[in-house]
Amino acid sequence: MKEQDPRLGSLLEDLEEPAQPDPSRLESEVPKSSVRLDPRRCVGCAACMRVCPTEAIRIRKGKAIIKPQLCIDCGECVRVCEHKAGVVLSDPISAIQRFEYRIAVPEASLYGQFIPAVLPNDILAGILDLGFHEVFEAALATERASLLLREYMDRYHGPKPLMTSFCPVVLRLIQLRFPDLADLVVPIDSTLELAVKKLKEERSKQKGIPVEKIGAFYLAGCPARITTIHHPYTGAKTHLDGAISVGEIYKDLMFAIRKRQRAGQKPPQLHGSSALGMRWGTLWGEVEALGLENAIAVSDMKHLVRIMEEIDNHTLTDIEFVECRACYAGCAGGPLMVDNPYRGRSKIQRLCRMFPELSNTEETWARENFERFGSHFDRRMKPLSLEGLDPDPSKAIEKMAQKSKILESLPGIDCGSCGAPNCKALADDIVRGEATIMYCIFKLRDAFLRQKRKKRKSPSSPKRSRAPQQKSQLC
Repeated sequence: MKEQDPRLGSLLEDLEEPAQPDPSRLESEVPKSSVRLDPRRCVGCAACMRVCPTEAIRIRKGKAIIKPQLCIDCGECVRVCEHKAGVVLSDPISAIQRFEYRIAVPEASLYGQFIPAVLPNDILAGILDLGFHEVFEAALATERASLLLREYMDRYHGPKPLMTSFCPVVLRLIQLRFPDLADLVVPIDSTLELAVKKLKEERSKQKGIPVEKIGAFYLAGCPARITTIHHPYTGAKTHLDGAISVGEIYKDLMFAIRKRQRAGQKPPQLHGSSALGMRWGTLWGEVEALGLENAIAVSDMKHLVRIMEEIDNHTLTDIEFVECRACYAGCAGGPLMVDNPYRGRSKIQRLCRMFPELSNTEETWARENFERFGSHFDRRMKPLSLEGLDPDPSKAIEKMAQKSKILESLPGIDCGSCGAPNCKALADDIVRGEATIMYCIFKLRDAFLRQKRKKRKSPSSPKRSRAPQQKSQLC
């Protein structure tokens, strides 16, 4: 076995894992994450760390880990990992068996995951074959949300641009990085909660089943939606009992649809949503549903963060409304979806042309029911209170100064070789006791060269005298 170079002795001591921080300090109001990284599949390539918009991923001991207090469940790490190390925790399909009466709540983007010959009625009928008794389209709730939002925009006279709370990733991003923008978010997502609550109460009376034995499960296309259902951003109780990944049930759903088609079974009339609600499953769908002209639609996390910074800096006040989507092409490009996002968006747009808009009589619904939803418009989300550098304010100030000094000493090239996404994140980890300065390869190199020069300048140790070797003589 090769011996360790003595010149690296003190340096390797600095590379040992520092003591982990006190778990009690990690407690905060941050909801639990649905995204996990499997260490058995992770190779430490750092691809996930580079794309994380909240700098929640570190590379430690050759494996990627997630800092849950920073994760917003955008699923970018799941999307870019070529080794399938990204895992999303969702409720299994077997979870519905806990309830006597089971309701599925599919989102409109699910309609874009099948070939054009498969229509919404075929998909909804296939969902029933998976063990559900009823389906309630989420697009029906977004129809009501569109009408309420139109009425809200007409009555609103405050700062702009406004944003909706439809995309849960956007909500987590605002709570974590842009808390000052929370007042610009219109909480219209309560329409789905109220609709599910009303449906449960109606079925309880009709079927004679207690409400507690009626389960409603959302068929989700993104991990953030799963987290939001289990941990609502407003802190209020949700009437949805779980969330099932679209990717988990897709094969079984496809098999159920094909089985019906091969048997020549015509699906029952289950589809009832209009184009107004289905548009929300794609990018620009929300703007089109609202009929706004002075509005923009943004997707992709990089562009989304840039727009958030402009709104935060008050340089986008000429825009009336911003539709924010974390995924490419909107919800049709969610990390748990299976089809190409742009093809999925094209299919949903085609379906919107096939189905009519709401009638004029429906337009008066928002004016008549706006006051009833008024209390839900006041449920503003709160910024996430993350733990500081230290519970003691005086010590926290000292650590902030220490962090600034460390950051000034780092090279500032944000290479990521230290296992943190940038030098600022490494400085924060060092102050928190989660890393050391020697995690930086440039600091490690400089320390190695200093010891090497010091070794050369030190007086050389006396060499042992060797007796002259006598050559053997041939006899």
